[in-house]
Amino acid sequence: MQQETGLQRKLAALFAADVAGYSRLMAADEEFTTTTLAQYREIMDGLIAHYGGRIANTAGDSVLAEFASSVEAVRCALETQEALRHRNDTLPEDKRITFRIGISVGDVIERDGDLLGDGVNIAARLESLAAPGGICVSSAVRDQIEGKLTLQVRSLGNQRLKNIPRLVRAYQIGAENGAQLSALTVLKSRLRGRGTGMALAALLCVGAAAGVAVYHHVWEGGPTDGVSAARDALDRQALEAAAQKAIAERDIIRTEAFGGHDYSVVHTDGGSWAEADAEARAMGGALVSITSQEENDFIVGLIREEEALWEEWKPGHYTGPWIGLLRQPGAQAPAEGWIWVDGAPLRYTNWYEHQPDNQGGNEGVARFHHWGDDRPPQWGDASGLEQARGYIVEFE
Repeated sequence: MQQETGLQRKLAALFAADVAGYSRLMAADEEFTTTTLAQYREIMDGLIAHYGGRIANTAGDSVLAEFASSVEAVRCALETQEALRHRNDTLPEDKRITFRIGISVGDVIERDGDLLGDGVNIAARLESLAAPGGICVSSAVRDQIEGKLTLQVRSLGNQRLKNIPRLVRAYQIGAENGAQLSALTVLKSRLRGRGTGMALAALLCVGAAAGVAVYHHVWEGGPTDGVSAARDALDRQALEAAAQKAIAERDIIRTEAFGGHDYSVVHTDGGSWAEADAEARAMGGALVSITSQEENDFIVGLIREEEALWEEWKPGHYTGPWIGLLRQPGAQAPAEGWIWVDGAPLRYTNWYEHQPDNQGGNEGVARFHHWGDDRPPQWGDASGLEQARGYIVEFE
């Protein structure tokens, strides 16, 4: 209904798109990025019109469009990501422009052609949760497309979105399989480049309980394969069980970007390092590898104030989330033999004083600890059989 103020309220499906790593692309080659983005926008704008959408707001690398139907909004997003993926396949990896897309449905206000309201804000926040080249939708959109589109749908759990007062359940659809395969390809390339002698195979498993596709990585190698040997020393049965577990129950409480990578903070009711490792890889990422003070400070900023991640182990000592650090079997001293889950050696450390100490002779993985003083959380070694209330996943 048109009001005297010139404002119009309506229900709409909101489509928010944004370029992943736009600032980095512009800094590397401003002219190429500007030209290529204009070409990609022509493709996206044409598909939005084809599916009955209207572009409402644009700013630099971002697009906001409205659709009368959630089904048409999702169809447009899927075709857009597929069309741009084919264009990106012809470009060097560092030149590729990938969009994240978020879709919500809600009551919005239209003012002079622009759209305002909670639905718009939620779509923008969902877009930031999507993997590059991926699509993230709200539970309302997921419900509306059910039975109308045949898609792989994976729950990201309840999300605490910035400036949104309530939890929003989010789902990743469609492009997630392509994103996971891309992550596996990158990881294989990195491992080969380091000369670790590892071979990484991906076995597609169907998690019946979750109804989604996940990837279980099988690590193979000889005696020098440090990651494989360290994993074999953990509880293999727990690792297998975790790889099959429904990710839908996990609560992803923070997702932020740093240095061209995406990081998600996952809250659990308790889980071993092996379970966290398997779940992170099933999501298409890996437990975080922290390689600089700047990255460590960023991670600490994500987790320090999240009370759900911390458990008081003894007065003034709190144990926190898992990180992707593990110790190769056979290392003699507690500080020796530590590597990251991707096989990278340990060149930067942020151990708390007297850590690692390999207490009990079985502390072969690492997590954040906080000793309740003014210092920020630091690392400590731990047993793989301990339980943690969360972990941090890093996505390439």
